[in-house]
Amino acid sequence: MSAETQTPAPGITFTKQDGEAALAVLASLGNPEYGLPTLTDEEIVALDGINHPQAVALPWLDTHRSQLELVCNVALRTLLSKGLVFPVSVNSETAPSRLGAIEPITGVMALRRLSQRVVIAELTKSGDEKVWLYTYCHDETALQELVDSSGTHAFSVCRVSDAGRVIMELANAAGISSADGPAEVLTAEQFEAKATREFDDVRGVTIITAIGAGQGEADHYTLYTSSDALHGLEATEENGEARLQVVQVSSDTALAKVGAVVSGAGA
Repeated sequence: MSAETQTPAPGITFTKQDGEAALAVLASLGNPEYGLPTLTDEEIVALDGINHPQAVALPWLDTHRSQLELVCNVALRTLLSKGLVFPVSVNSETAPSRLGAIEPITGVMALRRLSQRVVIAELTKSGDEKVWLYTYCHDETALQELVDSSGTHAFSVCRVSDAGRVIMELANAAGISSADGPAEVLTAEQFEAKATREFDDVRGVTIITAIGAGQGEADHYTLYTSSDALHGLEATEENGEARLQVVQVSSDTALAKVGAVVSGAGA
């Protein structure tokens, strides 16, 4: 985590303690005894502050927006009762002026806001069930936040070089090997016709998007997973008009494409 690349969200101030906790979380890579938290939508928002916008999916909280303040207060009450969050007095103050949290929670909440590059993998399964995996890159180590459709956020740490593999485990959970095939360049209408004709047994569609601090445009790659094949989709431009390049890919090729998006080398 390099100071010159940190881009905290507007209105959020990070302390030295936040930075130390963030570094401790990154240093926990390979240490199974360092317990990273699993938090809910409302706990995430309560810890971050209800007035701060969230860049992650909040599927449960989105259905309870009318009760946002109430559910977040209940979430804080639960965290306090478990000793995961506690009142903090600053300097010589006699009364607590803010809330603190245990190191793993403090660390992950800071790392989510201070990443050099964020990679978002959104998986839509058959039946429109969704899962999201957010990868926050910090030099050679990444914090990952897995969000399921019930609004549970599970955190883990991996090497940035392994992040593409973790994304592929989500996108291709069945471990389909597939095979490389020729590419087709299609218009949007042609692709829709092809998808209707050939992708009728698609089990999942994973849209992978990555953007770095100061980067103007995002990198994209989409992976379609059917019962026996993988198909990659990339947007291109031909004579000033958008074109979609679709190609059947092997799992190794798909992994290389995803890895390129993670690293910023482009799919």
